[in-house]
Amino acid sequence: MSRRTTQNATLLRRLVNGKNLTVNETVSRFGIRSLSARIHELRTVGFVIYTNRIKKKTSKNKTRFVTAYRLLS
Repeated sequence: MSRRTTQNATLLRRLVNGKNLTVNETVSRFGIRSLSARIHELRTVGFVIYTNRIKKKTSKNKTRFVTAYRLLS
């Protein structure tokens, strides 16, 4: 099994459990740096994945937007 296939399987397990995925989370938890490419591959094989912009507070109490991906349930 290729590294890409393993990364896609890891992301899909997380999405199937109803969790959002963000770039920061996938880098820190799974070591996957190319989240948008993996999401594109999952969409290509038929998974319906939504892209959401969510607000997050920074450590300096400022608001920023991050992209979060979610699987259609």
